[in-house]
Amino acid sequence: MGMELIVLLIIVMVFFISVSAILKRFKRCPSDRILVVYGKLVKNKNICYFYGG
Repeated sequence: MGMELIVLLIIVMVFFISVSAILKRFKRCPSDRILVVYGKLVKNKNICYFYGG
């Protein structure tokens, strides 16, 4: 029983760490700000702007 509990705890920890890492990748932009994304996005375009409401 002890080994199964340890394996279950490890699986739960890996799940929560994975979910939190995925959620950190998303950025929110308030309605009065502009979010600028730099990098190679599409052909001949290196900057992309996102704005809220």
